[in-house]
Amino acid sequence: MLSEEELQKKWESLTFTDNFIFSHVMHDENICRQVVELILHVRIGKIHYLSAQDEHKTDPDSMRIIMDVFLRDENRIITVEMQTGHKKELPRRSRYYQSVADVSTTPTSSLYPDLPDNILIFICTFDPFDRNFPRYTFQYTCQEADHQLKLEDGSLRIFLNTTATKLSSLDQKLQAFYHYLQKSLLSGVLRGKQPLSSAGGKGGFRRGNPPLLSRGGVLS
Repeated sequence: MLSEEELQKKWESLTFTDNFIFSHVMHDENICRQVVELILHVRIGKIHYLSAQDEHKTDPDSMRIIMDVFLRDENRIITVEMQTGHKKELPRRSRYYQSVADVSTTPTSSLYPDLPDNILIFICTFDPFDRNFPRYTFQYTCQEADHQLKLEDGSLRIFLNTTATKLSSLDQKLQAFYHYLQKSLLSGVLRGKQPLSSAGGKGGFRRGNPPLLSRGGVLS
């Protein structure tokens, strides 16, 4: 068993791309709002968290999934995932995630016009499509109309390639966020209202902010 000092060092070595840290940090509403608004370039309303690493199924016999961050505001449901592997399956994974998000948040009395927008964001520590684009945005369009006709069903999928080398198409804050993820700098680019803490108990991590939440970050 690790000593308390060893556990503390392990805690301090974790980065934003670690699934536990990512989910924990993103459940600080202030940080979550900043990250989502930074990626979507829209203002987010009051955030309501729908899960924290919870298991989701459409029925008892369907494939289960665990979402890192699953939330909604007044107009949309948003799933945010940190992806560090499983490159080839991401397109179909994204399809399934959005379908589960729809089914699990839609009451039986709902009408189709009442469905909120469904946005999926995959933050990838690799290039998911090998084009060196920093961002891949997908919406349904009509092939016969040269993709000028949009389906406008409210669905949106965004894949961030945080290993991209050409970031000029991104604004400065998003570029800084990419640099943070690329270099795993623990100088802090995110600022939260509440410190991170362990689950507590004997042998748990000490309370306190990891360097991830230190002052002077790109998000404010």
